[in-house]
Amino acid sequence: MDEMPKWNYRIYRKVEQLWFYIKFSDFDQYSEEEIWKQRLTHKKIVYNLFKLTGGSTGYYLADIFKHKFYYCGPTLQFVKVKLKDLNGLAEVTTLKPSGPIEVFVSEQAINPTEPLDESYLIYEMTHINRFRPYEVKQLASPANLKDFAISKRELYQRFLEINGGQLGFYVYQPSSDEVLYFATIAELRYEIELISTDRTRAS
Repeated sequence: MDEMPKWNYRIYRKVEQLWFYIKFSDFDQYSEEEIWKQRLTHKKIVYNLFKLTGGSTGYYLADIFKHKFYYCGPTLQFVKVKLKDLNGLAEVTTLKPSGPIEVFVSEQAINPTEPLDESYLIYEMTHINRFRPYEVKQLASPANLKDFAISKRELYQRFLEINGGQLGFYVYQPSSDEVLYFATIAELRYEIELISTDRTRAS
């Protein structure tokens, strides 16, 4: 293989109910870290890829820098065509000029076990600039912040920006990357009831 996707592109494949991340040896050493730095995870990427076609079989492309997602087609050849259209291919020799290299392609299974739109993080501001996690069974998910590709410092900063840091309850929804604010527990519980009702109707 003499060409590779540029650093900001990642390739995924859907087969039946399974999702796979296409890995390129020697070039994926820091891939997980780069994806997370762009406030993404494999789970968030797959969620956006699924929305393109409803999960059609084939190959997909994610631009982690621009947060853009593409369905390419049933074979890797379609991915190469899409990358050429996007100017997203680079010569292997230009990526690592020191010595001969051999590129191996493998796959990493991605298992989006929990739909992102059902995961929320809730915090309560009890004092100025002081947050604490707030557990609400119907809404909160006890997930590691890293699973949502956001640091605690960044999350708190976004909470403070939403309304100047008023006391109350703050909710982070990773699927939409949205921050919500509720002044009282009553308002928060009302929102929880709405979400629970919508889920019941959907099921």
